[in-house]
Amino acid sequence: MHLDGMSTDFSTLIRRAKLLSCETRVTIWNALGEEGRHPVALARELGLAPSTVSFHLSALVKGRLVTVYGHGASRVYRWSGVRLAILSEVELMAMTAKAATQSP
Repeated sequence: MHLDGMSTDFSTLIRRAKLLSCETRVTIWNALGEEGRHPVALARELGLAPSTVSFHLSALVKGRLVTVYGHGASRVYRWSGVRLAILSEVELMAMTAKAATQSP
């Protein structure tokens, strides 16, 4: 399977799905947008502690769901190219799991 120009196996998809199993992390991810956001502004907007936003952004960067630009206080985080593809894959996995649990 190829997402964002890179080969992605099922275990990678599972790791990314687990990253998005946290409601706070999904809220942060959805708020980023394609333009990107500064973490302090994002924390203010979402009513979260800057340390909480930073923690979740770090996990999203490590999972390659978010890209960071700049250095130090001028860092901006935005969606990586896999956003729509990963949502489609996660949705497909959820439908497959649901169908499997409904089978006799």
